[in-house]
Amino acid sequence: MKRAWYRIGAPLEDLEMYERLRARGFFLWVGGPVPHGADAITLGSLVIVRRSISMHSTKFDELLRHEQVHIAQFRELGLARFLAQYCGAYLQWRLRGYNHWGAYRRIPFEIEARWLSSRLPSVVPERTPSPVR
Repeated sequence: MKRAWYRIGAPLEDLEMYERLRARGFFLWVGGPVPHGADAITLGSLVIVRRSISMHSTKFDELLRHEQVHIAQFRELGLARFLAQYCGAYLQWRLRGYNHWGAYRRIPFEIEARWLSSRLPSVVPERTPSPVR
């Protein structure tokens, strides 16, 4: 029962991966609901990733580092302040005439997540080759 959270939405592909992510303070749901046009979304400590992203790709690692920054932002501000500031910034840029992606890229939380995630160590563990039989 201790590992029931591993089974959310996807078969267990790599126990070491889930253990390492949990140790960093977040849960992973591969194949859960992700907004159109996005590869992942973070809700508190839960990171939901589109199923089409390979768990051992560079893109997956970059995505998890980005979402890890959002988890820290969320924990620092709490739900109400985080959502108010995030949505407020998005709305501000939309009202200034930017399209969805233009407004999204200008949200301070997204700018910080892109910058910090490029400087964080890898989240995805190195795969050890299987012994040749």
